[in-house]
Amino acid sequence: EMTWLNRQVDKLNQTIIDSVSWYGFARYVSVDFSGHELCATAPWIQGVQAQAPYHPTTAGQRAYARAVIESIRQ
Repeated sequence: EMTWLNRQVDKLNQTIIDSVSWYGFARYVSVDFSGHELCATAPWIQGVQAQAPYHPTTAGQRAYARAVIESIRQ
Protein backbone atom coordinates (compact mmCIF):
# COMPACT_ATOMS: atom_id res chain seq x y z
CA GLU A 1 0.00 0.00 0.00
CA MET A 2 2.83 2.41 0.78
CA THR A 3 4.36 1.75 -2.65
CA TRP A 4 1.02 2.55 -4.28
CA LEU A 5 0.62 5.71 -2.17
CA ASN A 6 4.13 6.87 -3.03
CA ARG A 7 3.39 6.39 -6.73
CA GLN A 8 0.21 8.44 -6.36
CA VAL A 9 2.19 11.22 -4.66
CA ASP A 10 4.70 11.14 -7.52
CA LYS A 11 1.85 11.38 -10.07
CA LEU A 12 0.25 14.26 -8.19
CA ASN A 13 3.57 16.10 -7.95
CA GLN A 14 4.12 15.64 -11.69
CA THR A 15 0.63 16.99 -12.41
CA ILE A 16 1.42 20.06 -10.29
CA ILE A 17 4.79 20.52 -12.03
CA ASP A 18 3.11 20.27 -15.44
CA SER A 19 0.35 22.70 -14.43
CA VAL A 20 2.59 25.42 -13.00
CA SER A 21 4.78 25.31 -16.09
CA TRP A 22 1.90 27.00 -17.95
CA TYR A 23 2.25 30.13 -15.83
CA GLY A 24 5.26 32.41 -15.56
CA PHE A 25 4.31 33.54 -12.05
CA ALA A 26 4.17 30.07 -10.48
CA ARG A 27 6.67 27.32 -9.82
CA TYR A 28 6.79 23.96 -8.11
CA VAL A 29 8.61 23.86 -4.78
CA SER A 30 9.78 20.46 -3.64
CA VAL A 31 9.83 19.52 0.05
CA ASP A 32 12.09 16.72 1.22
CA PHE A 33 10.23 14.58 3.75
CA SER A 34 13.16 12.14 4.10
CA GLY A 35 13.30 10.89 7.67
CA HIS A 36 9.80 12.20 8.33
CA GLU A 37 7.75 9.73 6.28
CA LEU A 38 4.43 8.33 7.46
CA CYS A 39 5.93 5.61 9.68
CA ALA A 40 8.94 7.60 10.92
CA THR A 41 9.49 8.48 14.57
CA ALA A 42 8.65 12.14 13.85
CA PRO A 43 6.42 12.04 10.75
CA TRP A 44 5.41 15.18 8.87
CA ILE A 45 2.34 13.35 7.54
CA GLN A 46 -0.72 12.40 9.58
CA GLY A 47 -1.30 8.67 9.99
CA VAL A 48 -4.20 6.59 8.73
CA GLN A 49 -6.16 6.93 11.98
CA ALA A 50 -5.70 10.70 12.21
CA GLN A 51 -8.47 13.21 11.63
CA ALA A 52 -6.93 14.17 8.25
CA PRO A 53 -4.97 11.10 7.06
CA TYR A 54 -2.04 11.72 4.72
CA HIS A 55 -2.19 15.49 5.24
CA PRO A 56 0.82 17.33 6.65
CA THR A 57 1.25 17.67 10.39
CA THR A 58 2.11 21.04 11.89
CA ALA A 59 5.80 20.18 11.40
CA GLY A 60 5.05 19.21 7.78
CA GLN A 61 3.30 22.53 7.17
CA ARG A 62 6.32 24.31 8.62
CA ALA A 63 8.57 22.38 6.22
CA TYR A 64 6.39 23.52 3.32
CA ALA A 65 6.54 27.11 4.57
CA ARG A 66 10.34 27.04 4.86
CA ALA A 67 10.65 25.60 1.34
CA VAL A 68 8.33 28.24 -0.14
CA ILE A 69 10.06 31.10 1.68
CA GLU A 70 13.47 29.84 0.53
CA SER A 71 12.17 29.58 -3.03
CA ILE A 72 10.89 33.16 -2.93
CA ARG A 73 14.27 34.40 -1.69
CA GLN A 74 16.06 32.88 -4.67
